[in-house]
Amino acid sequence: MILVLNKSTKWTSERLAEHVCHLKSGDIPHSALSSASRCVLDAIGAGIAGFQSPAAKVVRQFCKDFFSNGTASVWFSDKQLSTAGAAMANSAAVSALDVDD
Repeated sequence: MILVLNKSTKWTSERLAEHVCHLKSGDIPHSALSSASRCVLDAIGAGIAGFQSPAAKVVRQFCKDFFSNGTASVWFSDKQLSTAGAAMANSAAVSALDVDD
């Protein structure tokens, strides 16, 4: 089977982005906001813990060498990279010690 895409085909990510952009604050249940807040705090804590790990350091150096400078922050540093580079560096710190749930 061959999938043929045309300009009118919307990707799932595009549909999701449109949905999120049209949400009103009252549309999101308090329990969902609370759960999301805990997840963000968990990621920040795991990132702090894993930032100085050897794996996170190697990935940060790779991202600095491979990705271009940009406006996205590499957490807990003064570095800014492209969105993809910062996301990779930050996720390496978060997952380095495998403490994120």
